Amino acid sequence: MQPLMCHNHNCPRTCHADNCDPCDNDTFYTTHCPCGKTKLDKLSDNSRQSCLDAVPTCRKVCRKQLSCGSEEYGNHICKAICHTGSCPPCSDRSLVSCCCQSSSESMLCSDIPEGGLKCEMVCFKKKSCGRHRCNTKCCLEDNHICMIPCGKKLSCKTHKCEELCHRGHCMPCLLSNFREVVCTCGQTKLDPPVSCGTPPPNCNEPCRRQHTCEH
Repeated sequence: MQPLMCHNHNCPRTCHADNCDPCDNDTFYTTHCPCGKTKLDKLSDNSRQSCLDAVPTCRKVCRKQLSCGSEEYGNHICKAICHTGSCPPCSDRSLVSCCCQSSSESMLCSDIPEGGLKCEMVCFKKKSCGRHRCNTKCCLEDNHICMIPCGKKLSCKTHKCEELCHRGHCMPCLLSNFREVVCTCGQTKLDPPVSCGTPPPNCNEPCRRQHTCEH
């Protein structure tokens, strides 16, 4: 990581062509307290000499916008006194819809699961194969692609279909057989390579197989 101009911190961004941003606590750019309501020169007589020096805080309410709340009433605001770092967990409540939007629940904002609220409703929609059903609780899928391997025997009767479970017939076996395929009497043959599952060729020759009765 590239050091910043302050030489105390590194740039947090991924590789980029433009110049790095100034340090978040740079003494030149940081002119107000963390909540942004009071100038630093009104809070302390001692000017900060380095980005490592603590940023003075005021006694006003932070009021930064939080990620919780509702579309109807807007986002909640931080009720803590001016502070550094991230805002503490919200103490208000929100009406939270589950991921599939089938139900909602009033809960403390601090208790909202990170991955969203999950309900117990099971999805019974058929998957893309038309055979299997979703059976997932609080489902978010639209297309319901079946991820189960097909596994049906192919037309060659030797290999199985390796595609994901699908509608309709399986594709023909794409493997090749590198042994010659001969008719029952052995006089007519197909030279390799031949497609897997190729049946013995038709033969117009007189059969010359020996019988147990010596005829």
